Amino acid sequence: MHLKEHIETFASPYLEYDVMVYTGLGLMGRELINIRSSDIVVLAGGRCGTLGEFAIAYEEGKLIGVLTGTGGITDVLHDVVATLGKKTGSEVIYDADPQMLIIRLLERFQSADYACNCKPDCCHCQPAKSSFPQTPPSPDVRGAGPSQASP
Repeated sequence: MHLKEHIETFASPYLEYDVMVYTGLGLMGRELINIRSSDIVVLAGGRCGTLGEFAIAYEEGKLIGVLTGTGGITDVLHDVVATLGKKTGSEVIYDADPQMLIIRLLERFQSADYACNCKPDCCHCQPAKSSFPQTPPSPDVRGAGPSQASP
């Protein structure tokens, strides 16, 4: 997929995004990459694509935020979850206030008892504690990166 196809074929928005990754997998294939590369999934409004993303996130055990009162599929996700009757490890948080939803999601994600069950113990969700002592950089290195030293 490329920008022309994204706009002309699928009539998808593009001005709202800082970065777009063209997977070549079409509308359905991109959902898997999008969800699997996310630690937290936030849904607002939506139609079939949003439902597909929710299904993947739920099955993968992701932390999911649903912005309620935005119409579309998000209006019925609570009933969908209740109907599924399947425990996947996923947690779904609902809120009508976008700021509160993000705060609640981040608080849950950063809480001591939250474990990202969709990845191994060494995942980036819970950084491994290094056994190496932290040493300060030498005075001639000024934070330009590990291989760049100032003159």
